[in-house]
Formats: sequence, C-alpha cells, structure tokens
Amino acid sequence: MKKKMRLPVAVLTALMLALGVASPVAAASAPKVEDVEYDYEDREVNIDFVNRVQWKSGAKVKIMRNGKNYAKYIIEKDSDDVDVKVKKLAYGKKYTYKVTGVKKMGTKGYKTVKGSFYAYDD
Repeated sequence: MKKKMRLPVAVLTALMLALGVASPVAAASAPKVEDVEYDYEDREVNIDFVNRVQWKSGAKVKIMRNGKNYAKYIIEKDSDDVDVKVKKLAYGKKYTYKVTGVKKMGTKGYKTVKGSFYAYDD
C-alpha cells in the first residue's frame, strides 16, 4: 500500500502565496442589508446593514421601479445605514435599490449591493 504524502496547511498556504496563486487577504463579500424602511411622511428610505460599513467618496443609492429612479439624494450615511430622500413612492408597491461604493468595515474592494422592498410605512 502506498503512503499519501500530506503537506501541512501552513506550508501549502505559504507555497500558494509565493506562487501568487492565493492572496493573504480573504476575498471581501458585499455588505448584507438587514432591513429597508420607507417613511411616507418624510419621503425617506433607510437601508440598514447587518455589519459596519465604509463608504467610498461618491457612493450612490438608486431606488427604482419600472426603470425610473426615485432617489433624490443621500441625506446621511454612517457606519451601519444610509438615509435617502425620495420622490413619493406608491404605497405597497415593490421597489429595487442599488447601493454603490460600499464595503464591509476593514475589507478591501468597494461593492454594489442590490435588493428590493415594498413601500410600506411601519
């Protein structure tokens, strides 16, 4: 019976780094959205992230329905959410959002986050 030769994980990882096959920084995944809320009276959408995030200069948010953008401007963005001023949304209708220039705190590479929500005011 032949013996299988096994390389310790650390040696294998070091070899892969030396050959340029692996990166020492884990691949960054896009931030995950925890909740999206619509405030009918203030005409604002709040997008809340699961983890802390960092913003790229020039980050943008779009709120779309049937190809039309309803986002006017970003009111405020901080380490866990973003507030967006919007045109009046049709109550109960489904909208999509697209957030560009955001990443999980401490990771490399800004990402785009997409999703959808219904325009209900809690």
